[in-house]
Amino acid sequence: FRATGPYRSLLSSLFVLIVPSNSGTIVGSVRSAQESSVSYPPPTMSCPVRSGFVDSVQGGHHLGSEAGMLYGEYLMLDKVLSAQRMLSVEGNKPVHDEHLFIVTHQAYELWFKQIIFELDSIRVLFSTEHIEESRTLEILKRLNRIVMILKLLVDQVPILETMTPLDFMDFRDYLSPASGFQSLQFRLLENKLGVKSEHRVKYNQKYTEVFASDPSAIDRIAVTEAEPSLADLVQKWLERTPGLEEDGFNFWGKFQESVEKLLSDQEASAMKEEHEHVREYRLMDIGKRREVYKSIFDAQVHDALVARGERRFTHKALQGAIMITFYRDEPRFSQPHQLLMLLMDIDSLITKWRYNHVIMVQRMIGSQQLGTGGSSGYQYLRSTLSDRYKVFLDLFNLSTFLIPRNTIPPLTNEMQKALNMAWGSPAHTAAHVVSSLVSKMTEVIEMLMIILIVTLCFLMIPFNTKPSPVLEARKKFDIFVRLYDKPYRYDVREYDYRFQIFRTSLNRIRQLNEHRSAVGDDAAIYGVTQYADLTDREFIAQHLADLLAADEMAAPRLHQKYAIVSRSEEMKNDIIFSRARRDLPTNLPPTVDWREKGIITPVKSQGSCGACWAISVVDTIAALAAIKRIDQQQQPTAPVTDLCHEQVVHCAGNGNNGCSGGDTCLLLEWLKQESFPIGAAAECPYRRLADTDRNCTLPGSMVAGAWQPAQHRETRIKRFSCDRFENREHLILQHLATKGPLVAAVNAVSWKYYLGGVIQYHCDSGPQLLNHAVQIVGYELNATIPYYIVKNSWGVRFGDRGYVKVAIGRNLCGIANRVSFIELV
Repeated sequence: FRATGPYRSLLSSLFVLIVPSNSGTIVGSVRSAQESSVSYPPPTMSCPVRSGFVDSVQGGHHLGSEAGMLYGEYLMLDKVLSAQRMLSVEGNKPVHDEHLFIVTHQAYELWFKQIIFELDSIRVLFSTEHIEESRTLEILKRLNRIVMILKLLVDQVPILETMTPLDFMDFRDYLSPASGFQSLQFRLLENKLGVKSEHRVKYNQKYTEVFASDPSAIDRIAVTEAEPSLADLVQKWLERTPGLEEDGFNFWGKFQESVEKLLSDQEASAMKEEHEHVREYRLMDIGKRREVYKSIFDAQVHDALVARGERRFTHKALQGAIMITFYRDEPRFSQPHQLLMLLMDIDSLITKWRYNHVIMVQRMIGSQQLGTGGSSGYQYLRSTLSDRYKVFLDLFNLSTFLIPRNTIPPLTNEMQKALNMAWGSPAHTAAHVVSSLVSKMTEVIEMLMIILIVTLCFLMIPFNTKPSPVLEARKKFDIFVRLYDKPYRYDVREYDYRFQIFRTSLNRIRQLNEHRSAVGDDAAIYGVTQYADLTDREFIAQHLADLLAADEMAAPRLHQKYAIVSRSEEMKNDIIFSRARRDLPTNLPPTVDWREKGIITPVKSQGSCGACWAISVVDTIAALAAIKRIDQQQQPTAPVTDLCHEQVVHCAGNGNNGCSGGDTCLLLEWLKQESFPIGAAAECPYRRLADTDRNCTLPGSMVAGAWQPAQHRETRIKRFSCDRFENREHLILQHLATKGPLVAAVNAVSWKYYLGGVIQYHCDSGPQLLNHAVQIVGYELNATIPYYIVKNSWGVRFGDRGYVKVAIGRNLCGIANRVSFIELV
């Protein structure tokens, strides 16, 4: 612009300060222009502190009073501070908090502008093919500045939360249709970072249509969508990572060899495991990891994941990122690794900002109302917390592909030199001289270290080499979250809350396994299951609240605790077990497993539906129907027909309440009274257990109100009993050996962490604690600890492929409190 008056003086001073001394021509020109110009009086700006004061160091001159632009003029504060237009004031209904709303959002927009300014400069620096170290340092500085700004933005949300929902409602109508969804700068910022249009959530229109009335805004968005984003430039930079060349160091080939050797060694170790269920679990886990590594080694699989939106980087860029991560301690990779960390920080902080924004919106307008910009409000904003908005998603997932340090491919001498400095350069020559001095000093340092270590040994100073328990727990939790695909992976607050519960679970698992070595290898193994992030109350409410209490005076189940017994109690239990084993019938077959007859249906997963009472009864009826066919056909085996337990959940009356819970005995009574035929699973009119509609639909066809020829007659109940076997385990064994499977109510609180082995402790047997229904399909008397074979309904990933082994002889877990036998028509 053309400077006049005091502005010319300001520009003159700036030129004198910033132009080098050897640029005499420019400086002289500026001075000449200043001398030939008209003299202007200094601006009137009085300062009481400075008035009449002469600083001796300044030689009697007021150095701060030269002619120049004022602070307010330079920042154009007259425009900035007058930009708070309060519509409530204009409408003669002033609302105090409208001013806070406006100022806070204007501050956001100013910071968005600064972030965009920094991003544009960083993209320019990245656009060259070879990035010098000085440029990398500048990129790091500017990325770090963006990180600091985003931290400020995250902390700024609580200021808005000082406004109550009622305060916001007083002026909310003035905002329509303006909203955060219409922040043009935030859309530009997202595009410049690398958020793709196809990854955005479609709410009721394309995101650009909000700006349809502003053609210039549409044009600016179109430009940012077409030009290379920061993510695009970072990928091209990663593709040039030294060491990826196949005819050079060939990191990718060496990495594949290391992974294959690591997995092969782990498989060989797993095969040596004596316990079958532990061995199979380890082999299954190794198989899953092999599939994960295949997804990065196979370029076609990787490209397919990119096309599905599950990955972002090109295959070559991902290789570069992994290599930098492995060798981040090498001098040449130190700055690139810091750069990758800052990119993740930016993504994380934007996600945190989105999350804080979501919580604030929920507080202000709830979760059902539409947002002020026509979006779906809270629901739309919550959807933006997903991975689809993470630009550098692949950087977060790099830890999935890490391998132990001792298996990382070692660098060759040539690669080591390449990652240290440019060999042959003056810097390298100087470094060679320095290194010769360092090598001489190294001997002295080594000798001093030996003396120090010997001294410490004599002083008996212990060294703490154990890793931090918190860090170890965090590593396990990260694996747990990925393995079970927990929904809060990117919800920071919920993630931290669940991590604390997980740590409590680890302590409880340690207590449960404390005396396992003394008991023997057949004892139960407890460990991390899919329920390790639930509190006791949550676990009971979600998975053990489905069996209705037979006694209204029964103890509240949400307050049930784990019965972790002491070693002295274990010794007493051992005596009881040994006596009970001596009392077992001697005329029974030592092993009964109805699974071997092929009459046991697959393990079910009740999920969030409290349907154990129905699943255990229906699966037992299916097994008994198959046994009946075996007897009738006089064949060693007969095919089992899986039955529609969903139908029973939806239709059963007599006090049963669908997915909200039921009772095995009440169900058996209803089935008998109604002569209810249970249809085959293949004809089941229901597709899922947790349907909210409990309307009862019968399978098959109806003619004149009667069933067609009784194709399901074999599933009708003739008689049953729920108290015949109470605390009489010898009768339970006899029935299992001669008649078939049974239905049992149990206390399954301690099954939360069960992985396998025989449960013989830590499981209360009180009749008032029964909370779950299962199917007993056999027993094993030849084992060191004789046990029942119990089929659960929590899926095949639970326990021993969906099964539990419960020790015989002491009514453990209340397994002999309420056992039901069934006889079919």
